[in-house]
Amino acid sequence: RGRAGAHEAHGAARAEGEEIVDELPRYRSHKVVQAVKLSEVNVFSDRSGACLIPVAGSGVRPFDVRIAYIEKHDPRPGGYYVRYEDGYESWSPAEAFESGYTLVTGTLPAEHQSA
Repeated sequence: RGRAGAHEAHGAARAEGEEIVDELPRYRSHKVVQAVKLSEVNVFSDRSGACLIPVAGSGVRPFDVRIAYIEKHDPRPGGYYVRYEDGYESWSPAEAFESGYTLVTGTLPAEHQSA
């Protein structure tokens, strides 16, 4: 089925009189994440994983990630390694991360503290 056919098939699920727009809804983040800006991404010669090197002055030691992370997220120097509260790991370009998150200092609210 072509693109038009696929769109028509999903049209039946709309509520009568519902306005359809081309722009997706917008959301604001309120998540607390762990993250560090990267200066280097060094893939191991055997392609089993990589060592991520945080920027100088971050206070974070270099650490290893699995190759699946590298293949899925393609992290690059200057961007951020991000770990969510549920353990999910991601990568974010610096501009997107820095415009969406601010550094948390002090004590976190109880719902964001580890058990």
